Amino acid sequence: MEIRGFPGDFKPKGFKNTLFLFTACFVLFFGLLGEVQAGASEVPSSDASLNLPAGELLFQALLKQFSPEEMTMILDEEPREDGRVRHIYMDLTGPRLGGVRIEKLAVEAWDVQFNPVVEWNRPVEDPLEVKEVLHTYAEGIITEKDLNDDLLQKKFGNDNDWRDLYLDFTPQGLHAQGKYRVKLLFTFDMLIEIYGVLGLRKGQEIWLENYRFQVNKVNVPESLTRAAVEELQPLLDLGRYMFPLKLQTLEMDNEKVLLRSSILPQPFEGVRYEKRE
Repeated sequence: MEIRGFPGDFKPKGFKNTLFLFTACFVLFFGLLGEVQAGASEVPSSDASLNLPAGELLFQALLKQFSPEEMTMILDEEPREDGRVRHIYMDLTGPRLGGVRIEKLAVEAWDVQFNPVVEWNRPVEDPLEVKEVLHTYAEGIITEKDLNDDLLQKKFGNDNDWRDLYLDFTPQGLHAQGKYRVKLLFTFDMLIEIYGVLGLRKGQEIWLENYRFQVNKVNVPESLTRAAVEELQPLLDLGRYMFPLKLQTLEMDNEKVLLRSSILPQPFEGVRYEKRE
């Protein structure tokens, strides 16, 4: 089979591999390829932290896990020794999920069972664990600018293979494109594009839906792209990050994706911890 616009020896198998690689790059927009590597170095604990209130230990552990630019945490009371938190609210600006910056993230949760307080300053990468949550409300904003800025800092295999990668949001969906350098009998650039919409599934998974590929402005048959895309779905599983979320809506405009639960998280009066720039 020969694809229009390409040399006769450019076979579907290699084409599918190239599409798979581009789709992997696209998924990296959403952080799945930006996970912390296994075997990361342990973080030493501080003896001074042993005398901190449990709420401060929780706040420090959350700061370490999300690396936000600013953060407010409110508790109705200090955590119990077994790690139970009755009511918590968090408002984070610029946290990072899987290496990708999130513009805004707010979470309110009830009856959160963490691991015991004594374990919160363990010398490991993620000392804080959520065992159980009664229910959560959440709201998040992911901007086109942050995704593109993150993409520019990533390296995909041979740095010379991919260039001019970017993602464009519209109220109707999204458009991602990049130029891939193919090396066969001679070298040439391929313009690979994805058009699609983002869909919300299971209240916490973001999927690419109603998608289509183009190569050098020629539509690619779905039979050549389905396997590559489906193997990398979902694009982002928010259930992998701390609290199990139940989001209700996903809305897009020209600048951002807005994610919301059916009820929005709200701050309340209580024990307050803050980090400001």
